[in-house]
Amino acid sequence: MFNTTECPAGLYSTEIGAVASSVCIGCPEGRYSSATGLTNPDKCNKCAAGKKNPNIGSNRSEACDDCGVNTKAATEGSFKCAACEAGTVSSTGSAKCQPCEAGTFSNVTGKACQNCDIGQYRPSKQDDGVNSTDPTSCVDCPIGQVMPFKGATKCIDCIPGQFQDQEGHEICVKCASGRQFNASIAVGISALNCLTCDKGQHQPEQGSTFCLPCLTGSFQNESGRSLCKDCPIGFSNGGTEKESCTFCPKGMFQDANQSATCKGMLNICCSMMDLFWKIDLEN
Repeated sequence: MFNTTECPAGLYSTEIGAVASSVCIGCPEGRYSSATGLTNPDKCNKCAAGKKNPNIGSNRSEACDDCGVNTKAATEGSFKCAACEAGTVSSTGSAKCQPCEAGTFSNVTGKACQNCDIGQYRPSKQDDGVNSTDPTSCVDCPIGQVMPFKGATKCIDCIPGQFQDQEGHEICVKCASGRQFNASIAVGISALNCLTCDKGQHQPEQGSTFCLPCLTGSFQNESGRSLCKDCPIGFSNGGTEKESCTFCPKGMFQDANQSATCKGMLNICCSMMDLFWKIDLEN
């Protein structure tokens, strides 16, 4: 304590009659003063909202301190700051805490907001959506949507050729080879979107939205296959039917696989005549 007839800034003295006390003490907690010669604690100013002053006794209280990050002092005259509630944060010297921004959350009192995890999101208040105003947690991406990054405000739909049948995932699953995507069932929410290719078709790529017909000279007699089969020797496939190959009819043959047509005896005769003409010309 200070012994003086006029107290310095941050201190005050009580009056005994018309004579000031010779003892100066610090302004009460939550108050301060930059003036000298105060004779009443009520003459000390209250700390503004967002500030504190815990000093008491002989400590000089000439100013108040700002509340720290993620704390607040909501009213004037505070001697300490309160931690921000879960889901809220503040900057230095704040009178109140603000909700975590969209894409972030906090579930611990007085802690900074952190990004939503991969496979999750949190929309802003103005967005319509589940849990849109709850800053203490994030929401798993719904079936048919994913999020590969942290801090998302929304999830993204699986593109055609892909699906996701579970919540909270970061990537979509491609339709397997031998299948094609069918968006008429739903928007990529399950493996049911991936339909098997029909007989006579194939698809070697994953995540395709269509199946390919077997080429002439090839066939596929099973559904959901990635490749077609070659027509074997003795068979041909030159029509629109791609589910099977046809055995060459009587009087015709095929000595190569993957052939569109069969060969007849006329082909052999013509080939032999060409050979004879060639030999005769050479002689």
